[in-house]
Amino acid sequence: MLRALPPLLLAVCLLLLAEDCAHAAAEAFALWWSSVLPALFPFYLCTSLLLRSGAAQSLVRLLRPVSRLLRLPHGVLPCLLLGGVAGYPTGARLCASLGAAQYGARCSLCSPMFLIALVGGGLLRGGGSAPLLCLAHYGAALLLLPLRCAGSDDVQPVPEAEAGACAGGALRMVGDGMAAMVQIGGCIAGASVLAALLRHLGLHAALDALAKPLGLPAGLMGALAQGMLEFTGGCAAVAALGLPLRMAAAACAFLVSFGGLSVFLQTRLFLSGGAGRYFLLKLLHGALAAAIAYLCAPLLLADAAAVMAQPAQEYALNALSGASLLFACAVTVIAAYLGALALSALPARDRGRPEG
Repeated sequence: MLRALPPLLLAVCLLLLAEDCAHAAAEAFALWWSSVLPALFPFYLCTSLLLRSGAAQSLVRLLRPVSRLLRLPHGVLPCLLLGGVAGYPTGARLCASLGAAQYGARCSLCSPMFLIALVGGGLLRGGGSAPLLCLAHYGAALLLLPLRCAGSDDVQPVPEAEAGACAGGALRMVGDGMAAMVQIGGCIAGASVLAALLRHLGLHAALDALAKPLGLPAGLMGALAQGMLEFTGGCAAVAALGLPLRMAAAACAFLVSFGGLSVFLQTRLFLSGGAGRYFLLKLLHGALAAAIAYLCAPLLLADAAAVMAQPAQEYALNALSGASLLFACAVTVIAAYLGALALSALPARDRGRPEG
């Protein structure tokens, strides 16, 4: 009975807020049609050709000495490189195909096209914000790459998705690619609808009230909550707050690196298992990226110095907000690290065993 309660409440909320949910879904599909599909579909076909032609395996052999030097599985570096170029969820798909499924969370990255054109140039519109976001996002991923995590054997490729992507001729490859694009669009729409529901139910207002004593700007926690479900909408919400560029870049770096529920659902199209471990790694990735962006902002952002040159009262407010943001990142890193240690302390036979 208790298991049926959340879906029942969700269905009631969907009925009561049907117009708002339909509007959120329409916006999500418009985003998918105008931005995600044109950016992702060519790369999806490209990676399919690489896998079917054996070029991906050749890249694995080419990078084998570097992988051996870094003590990484042979398939990880190609997944990281190609996944970073193609964007979500290509890295997870390649990890499933090249025997590096346990690295799927770390190799599932945002594309530089999205970071530079949409977030850096389109939303933040600040000189140097795009290089700063790239440094934070990819730098944090490289720092996490050597991390050994417990429960890696729980992550397995999804055979059906890979078989559909790599079998058959060119026509079937295109058809399977479009089917995957539709699934990705559904993931984005579902996460956007859930974000709209939570916003109308007052979650954002409650989070802002809790964050007010910390000195965080009004609306920031609500925007972060929205981005933890669908990161594109979250980045747009952060950009609309009118924050100092340094803080806005750090918040967007966290959201882009964490990916949110939408990216997790896209990753599950190709990899199964390990949900808790996935979110621990992505929280670490997001917190590290936010810290890197905030600390490196004075070096790359033209507006960062202007934020510092303010009257003493405004400077103190910015310092308190920045310290709170760094403290939140540090707490997230420590909590995720302790969670990983707790998982590693469990015997292998007890991991995933239900309590009671």
